[in-house]
Amino acid sequence: MKTNTQLNINTLEENHAPSRRPFSKMTSTVVNVLDGTRPCIHSVWSVPASEEATIDAFWKEHEVWMRTKHSMGPLNTTGGPRLLQFWIAKGAEMEDPMAQPPVPTGNILYIMSEAYLEAADIGMHMEQCGAEKGEW
Repeated sequence: MKTNTQLNINTLEENHAPSRRPFSKMTSTVVNVLDGTRPCIHSVWSVPASEEATIDAFWKEHEVWMRTKHSMGPLNTTGGPRLLQFWIAKGAEMEDPMAQPPVPTGNILYIMSEAYLEAADIGMHMEQCGAEKGEW
C-alpha cells in the first residue's frame, strides 16, 4: 500500500530551508513511499531567476554534504542515513504550463527528491542536517 503524508511545511521552512537565502520559497514538501516500501522526500522551491547561481551552489553544497554523511545504495551500511536516490530537477516556472505557448513567471523551479531505505533514515537525515547545517 502506498502512503502519501504531507509534512508541516512551516516547520520545514524554519528548520531546513536555506535561511541565508531568504528569497527561496519552499512551495511543497511531501514524504511518501516509493513502490510501497521506500520512504522519500520531495521538495519544490520557486526562486527568482536572478538567484539561480546562488541556489545552484546551495544544491551542489548539499550534494557534497549528502555524499559525506550518507551511505549510498542499499548494500552500503558504512554509517549514516542509507540513501537510495538523490536528484534535483530544475526548470523555468510557467504561469500555466498547459497554455500554448506557456508564459514564464521569471522564477525557476527546483525539485528535489531523496529516497531512503527506511523511514528511520529520513529522521537521521533531518537530525544530522539540523545539527550540522543549521544555516540551511
